Amino acid sequence: MAVDCRADPIEDLGAGVTIERRYLDDKFEGLAYWHPTPTGQVCQGYVYFDDDTGWKLRSEQPLTIEPSLLCLACGHHGVITNGRWVEAPYESAEALAQRIAQRTG
Repeated sequence: MAVDCRADPIEDLGAGVTIERRYLDDKFEGLAYWHPTPTGQVCQGYVYFDDDTGWKLRSEQPLTIEPSLLCLACGHHGVITNGRWVEAPYESAEALAQRIAQRTG
């Protein structure tokens, strides 16, 4: 059985963050997102909506997801609420290392 995969056009959420909504069999399953690093480069991540991963889709329009997104590669941190990106402080290298250690046990 074939799976239907599609994506919406890229959306600008502000603060240099863009997303692409991804669908499997017409269900909004997650999103790819691109964001600036502290050095001005572009980094990317992916959010899969699943209660087990911790990200929950609270509203598709306007887009609101919980909890916040913390990039483990660069420390970029914020939340998508009411269709906009809301910045949170970047994590220091030490704080980021502690979070990674907590998640990987």
